[in-house]
Amino acid sequence: MDRLSTVLPSLQQLRQLQLEDYDFHDHEITCDAALSGFGALTSLTRLMLHYVATGEPLQHLLASLQELQLMLDDHEGPLQLGHLTALTELSIGLYVTLWEHHVLPPNLLELSAGNLAAAACLLPLTRLEDLTLETIEHDVAPAAAAA
Repeated sequence: MDRLSTVLPSLQQLRQLQLEDYDFHDHEITCDAALSGFGALTSLTRLMLHYVATGEPLQHLLASLQELQLMLDDHEGPLQLGHLTALTELSIGLYVTLWEHHVLPPNLLELSAGNLAAAACLLPLTRLEDLTLETIEHDVAPAAAAA
């Protein structure tokens, strides 16, 4: 992966990147090392990554991304993607539960996640047209409606 991060900055015309090496998970290696080279990919609009951690590595993603597919581990920490203002499609995997403290891109039209524990993280998504959840294991009704 280190070699990829050194080559990425020279691929200025790259519009789509998909890294699907499923061996990452078996060897406890992730795509995180390659994320540091993404800042130079100014033409990139679609990105698909598997086994990436939340937090610091995701801050390297360009705000110009329009579509993002991630395979995340639900126990990696808070999801902070508010800086991805051009993002309209987000898929974060079957194992991620959305919580109140997660910050999602504000202009999403499509969102796919594994579970929803707190609907408050969806409130800023006023343009959302398509929501896909694999399961709902927690009460997501607003407090006023539950009373």
